[in-house]
Amino acid sequence: MHHPAGRGYVPGMDDLVARAQIDVDADRHTVWRTLTDPERIRQWMGATVTSTWVEEAEISWHGEWDGRSFADHGRILQYLPESTLRMSHSGGTDADGVPHTLTFDLSDVGDGGTRVAVTQEHNVDEATRTRSEHTWAALLGALKGVAESYRPARSDVRGARTDG
Repeated sequence: MHHPAGRGYVPGMDDLVARAQIDVDADRHTVWRTLTDPERIRQWMGATVTSTWVEEAEISWHGEWDGRSFADHGRILQYLPESTLRMSHSGGTDADGVPHTLTFDLSDVGDGGTRVAVTQEHNVDEATRTRSEHTWAALLGALKGVAESYRPARSDVRGARTDG
């Protein structure tokens, strides 16, 4: 495995991977749009995101978190529509100097639902890993709400009726 070359890298930090996942009652297409459409991202993340969404493109996040403004940046590392979004992420105040690697993996679950699993690699210590897992759990809950609000209405033909 490639280790990031940069100040702040600590041997063993590759073991400090934050993980979170959630099942969403919406298809992959709807969830993917919620991950990559700037307006939808603003709804669940509270950030303005700018990117061309192609591999190696820059990505930036601007917003407010816990009452403080932030301006983060990174690169799109992998873009497989409706499957995998992987990117680097550095905050303007990252003390460790090592960018995180964020990966969103989508998979089918249940009857037309989507499981969203996120990993955040290169956490500098256990406290950072734990804090990141709590943050991602909350953000995925918000993403679920937004994605489910956009899902196409399911129609039950057996129960269909017309009022008229």
